[in-house]
Amino acid sequence: MDFLSQSILAIDLALFVLILLVQLIIYPSFQYIQVERFRGWHESYCKRIGCLVVPLMSLQLVGSIVMLLGQAIALTVIKFLAVLATWLLTLLVMVPLHQQLRLGWNLQQIRKLVRLNWLRTFAWGLILADSLVMVVSNPLFSSQP
Repeated sequence: MDFLSQSILAIDLALFVLILLVQLIIYPSFQYIQVERFRGWHESYCKRIGCLVVPLMSLQLVGSIVMLLGQAIALTVIKFLAVLATWLLTLLVMVPLHQQLRLGWNLQQIRKLVRLNWLRTFAWGLILADSLVMVVSNPLFSSQP
C-alpha cells in the first residue's frame, strides 16, 4: 500500500474510532454532568474535540477528492458522498445542537444529539468500510511496485 492510501486509511480509521467514542461514551455522558458545571465543561469539550476533528475531517475531505479525481469509480464516488454527508451533518445538524447546549444543560437536546449522531457514526463506518474495500480490491489503492 502506498503512502497516500495508508494515510487515507489511517485518517478514516481515526475518525471512525473517534466517532464511536463520542457516540457511545462522550455524548451519553453529557446527561450526567452537573447542571451548574455543564456550560464550562461543554465549552472546553467543544474546543478540544474541534482541535482533533477539524484537521482530520479536512484531510479526509481532501483525500476523498484526490481519490475521486484519480479514479472516478463507484467506491470513490460513494466515499466522497459519505464524506460530504459527514460535513453536512456536522455543520447543519451537530453544530447548531452544540450551540444550543452552550446555553446550558438540556436533556432533550442531549438526547437529540445522541440520536442524530448515529447518522454520522453510520457515515464514518461506511467511509472506513469503503476504504478497506478499496485497499483490498483495487490495484490503484493497494500495493504497487
